[in-house]
Amino acid sequence: MRAVCRLIATFNTQISQLQQHLLVLLGMTARMIENRLIDQRFRNAHPLHFHSRPEFVYTLHEGKLAVDDDGSILAANRSALFQLGLSSMDEIRSRRIDDLFQTSLEDMLQRSLSSSFHPVVTYRANAALRFFAVARRPASSAASSVVPITSSVAAALATPPVVATGKPAPRPLSGRPALQDKPTFKDARLLAHLETARRVIARRTPVLLWGETGSGKEVFARATHDASPHANGAFVAVNCASLPETLIESELFGYRAGAFTGAQRTGRRGKILQADGGTLFLDEIADMPLDLQARLLRVLDERQITPLGTEETFPVDFQLISGSHRNLPQRVQEGRFREDLYYRLAGIELELPSLRERSDKRELIREILVAEAGSQGRLSAEAEALLLAHPWPGNIRQLRHVLRSAAALADGQLIGREHLPALVLNPAPLAAPGRAVEPADGAGDDDELAPAPLKLNPIQANERQVLLQMLEQHRWNVSNVAKALDVSRNTLYRKLHKLHIEVSHPE
Repeated sequence: MRAVCRLIATFNTQISQLQQHLLVLLGMTARMIENRLIDQRFRNAHPLHFHSRPEFVYTLHEGKLAVDDDGSILAANRSALFQLGLSSMDEIRSRRIDDLFQTSLEDMLQRSLSSSFHPVVTYRANAALRFFAVARRPASSAASSVVPITSSVAAALATPPVVATGKPAPRPLSGRPALQDKPTFKDARLLAHLETARRVIARRTPVLLWGETGSGKEVFARATHDASPHANGAFVAVNCASLPETLIESELFGYRAGAFTGAQRTGRRGKILQADGGTLFLDEIADMPLDLQARLLRVLDERQITPLGTEETFPVDFQLISGSHRNLPQRVQEGRFREDLYYRLAGIELELPSLRERSDKRELIREILVAEAGSQGRLSAEAEALLLAHPWPGNIRQLRHVLRSAAALADGQLIGREHLPALVLNPAPLAAPGRAVEPADGAGDDDELAPAPLKLNPIQANERQVLLQMLEQHRWNVSNVAKALDVSRNTLYRKLHKLHIEVSHPE
């Protein structure tokens, strides 16, 4: 009898968890539909993405606004209303960007451009609440730089989705944004490399970039693309290290509807097809599995691609730029990278200098500070000297994080030594210049600032979404979430750590 009772209790618990997970999935679907409708209805407006935590910008948790040219707000999603403390669309339609944030639309566009469209700091008017935001030009203004999809490709992969008008909606191409980041390199070595890359890529020669993690390989690749014959095409970047092995193939090559269990009903165009007519940037190419290396080599040789679940092939024409922070020749010797693919990628190999080696470090620091804090970002002589003397093992990515935190701590005041605690208390050891040799066991490969890939089963993934939603509802107050769940704070902290959810300020 006890065994039966335990089985019933277990069954009821599982049913309750499934119901909870279903509600979360329905909520996620509703957010996706809401954001999609805003994009379609307000294509002539400036999209603005924001959140109080920068890692949630570009996710389903972000606030999203559609902003007119004069700064007036045309539409907002529910997350935007919640974060801004507003209860209805009528309230927000009477507001302007200047009213909600301590900046203008044009200033936010320029700062977003300077930061390569990473979230920049802005402040809510008459409040201490800080947001991280990204603003872009209207999607309609980018139409001329989008490569059209041929009808044969679209028909072979999926049926276009239908919007409220009853007409097929155009399938967007995830290529270069309407407003491009055009970095102004002042370092002589970088300028020479950029000129070399521009010349060789015009002759359809692939470029292989080597540089430490965070040294700006993608920014350099985008600058090369912008000066290339394919500049009007899409710039498609793929980080091979951030994708699970089970997803790399479908992300690169795409698939037809129903190609495998869990596939999207509409199918998916792979990154290679998205880059047709433009540039494909494969970052951290050394982390690509061996079996996919063989398939990529065949695509590069034949210039044809076959999506998963179909036997039909499609011709592709794209420029290829690859990047890695690993020693590829060494990995070839170890049998961890195909030698023929290495020589196919390395038409010319360029080594990008680390931040500590760049001669334009002072200008770069000031440029990033303006992007993060606008006109409020000012450095004292002591703080600037400390920044210039630091060895920056995390390179530009680390510099951006440090300046973002410093601007927040200074809160509009002059940034001094006291606003750079990470550099004062934990000075990083100077890394030896030149190409690092990988340890035999692969230890130390990953950048200390890069998050470890999540290895969660479906149940844990759903639990993570539930906790993120509850934290969002309770404004990331862990005590209130623990009370709502009827658990102790320590138990909740352990669960958050297990599910890779970081809480900035533990209580």
